[in-house]
Amino acid sequence: MTATDTPPATLDVLIPERPRIHGPLTRRTLRRTLVLFACLWVTGLTPVVLDASPWLQAAGISLLIPPGGFLYTSDPLLVLLALALVPWVAFRAQYRGDIVVPVAYWVLSAVGAALRSGTGTWDWARWSVPSALLLLIIGFKTGRRIVFVRDGQRRLARNAVLADVVARQPGLEDRTVIELSERQLATLSGFLNIGLQPDDQWDGLEWGNQYSMEAMRYQLAWLQYGVGLANHSATPAFTGYLAQAQRSYLTRMTDKRVWTYWRHENLFGNLERNPDPVRRENIMYSGYWAAALGSYASTTGDMSLAEPGALALREDASTVFEYDHRRIIDALLHNIDTTPWGLFPCEPSLNFPVCNTLALLGIQAWDRRVGTNHMERLLPHFRRALDEEFMTADGEIIPIISNRFGYSWRMLGGVMAVAGTAFFIRPLAPDLTARLWEIVKAEELAKGIPDDFGWMANDFGTGKRSPVIALAFLSAMAQELGDTDVHVRLLERLDEACDGRIEEGVHWYHDASTIANVMAGLGRLGRADGWYDLFARGNPAAWDEGPRLSEAPYPDVLVARAVTDGTALELVLRRGAPAGRHTLGLERLRPHGRYRLQATSAPEELIEVGQNGRSHVDVTVGDRTEILLTPVS
Repeated sequence: MTATDTPPATLDVLIPERPRIHGPLTRRTLRRTLVLFACLWVTGLTPVVLDASPWLQAAGISLLIPPGGFLYTSDPLLVLLALALVPWVAFRAQYRGDIVVPVAYWVLSAVGAALRSGTGTWDWARWSVPSALLLLIIGFKTGRRIVFVRDGQRRLARNAVLADVVARQPGLEDRTVIELSERQLATLSGFLNIGLQPDDQWDGLEWGNQYSMEAMRYQLAWLQYGVGLANHSATPAFTGYLAQAQRSYLTRMTDKRVWTYWRHENLFGNLERNPDPVRRENIMYSGYWAAALGSYASTTGDMSLAEPGALALREDASTVFEYDHRRIIDALLHNIDTTPWGLFPCEPSLNFPVCNTLALLGIQAWDRRVGTNHMERLLPHFRRALDEEFMTADGEIIPIISNRFGYSWRMLGGVMAVAGTAFFIRPLAPDLTARLWEIVKAEELAKGIPDDFGWMANDFGTGKRSPVIALAFLSAMAQELGDTDVHVRLLERLDEACDGRIEEGVHWYHDASTIANVMAGLGRLGRADGWYDLFARGNPAAWDEGPRLSEAPYPDVLVARAVTDGTALELVLRRGAPAGRHTLGLERLRPHGRYRLQATSAPEELIEVGQNGRSHVDVTVGDRTEILLTPVS
């Protein structure tokens, strides 16, 4: 439980030179898309060049730019209407993977323009619309080139800073088990109050838009991530109400209100009527679930959710998808193995590195738990995809690439996306986390914590402009990398900006949504290297074999620390109610053994253990009670 004397190795955080804007897979996909649009544009230009009848020319011009056909038919109001629809159509296509709405928009524009051709025409539109299209193409390509050159220059400036950075390789030191502070316990209590309520109650959770980041699946996943991280970082020798709450988050993922959004997305994005949310794509559900399942199995040792049908998805009596932990992992592996990208989509055709990171963390935890070695072949493929396809010239990770059309959306980046991806990816690519953290510190935090993190910085749940998500991810990164001073300042800023305070034993950000609160928990409930250790290393043998606390009454007894060295058990308990005497359950003791129980301000006791290796003890829990359980030879 103490650091070794071996000096930690360092990581190479310099940004490599990128010779081309796009990676080979992206270039190939973009060429295919260009051929598709070239055919469309040639089809549209043909009636114009041949001076065909007005209705054919109107339809053809609409194939170039959908509002253009209405310009030709001298309908300015319809032009404005068609232009007004562009943001919605683009949103459907670029953030939902929808192919039905864009095609319908294009076709209906062409048909509508053809039908309006008898009302008179503006002949100048026959060439102004194609010219506008040409200018758009030239402008787009020029803009991409300018950004690429600018990123290359930024790479040099960033490398000048990164050259002086000594980034340590995590995982070379013995694990530290922290003691949760009063504020950490109050944050944890907010999470537990949600997880420990009856299964038919969802108090504290927010049923919002299931197609966005406020969706219930994300709230449940992040709840588990926070409690699982606290469990691993401070109480690896305690299951009890922590395990009960985590299991609740995981089984609530089977509620049909959580996953039936996929019926609509799969239909409009893949032209499939199959509502199964795990079978194909939709890693924004299966991947997040897999990471939570892996975290739970690692911290508790409970593999019962891998039993056949343990996580069945029931839409109605006739539509049931039999899933469990093992089958979810199998589905992830199938999706990854059948794509050349090394990543597979969230929304139809849209590859998000952060979602794939969580899926791989789930597979990583599964490998360690059951003895498989899938990550041995998956991780190099994933890293190659990141470096070749998803890395910008200045060293940032592209948030989205369409594997169907090849376009990418870096505009969804900014400090919020950078910090979130960098935190999650550390067990897979610690050098990228270290690099991005140093960049963020130098460019965003060097002059203090900013009040504004850009136009994309909002609360996912309320939709309002807010620094809460950016501060949540930054505080999680600072904590994970052991940057204590920055971590403290970020948490103070979070409390100020979002009205963070403790009421009735619960710390909550009262000016933030539930999804924002549970995301912020990752920056409060862990320790340095906690996320890395949880997934990349898991439990040492002593934690999986030694005595542990299995029962404690909540909220009367708050477990601040619980750790075993394989033979003894150390506990730190705090009262969550007036001081009193409470019964604790112990397990994994030596059958028929004897143990000495030493507790703060209490006489020493001897405990006789039965054949099942379990025992119950009564202890008085005050403001801070230390307990040591040791075997008697």
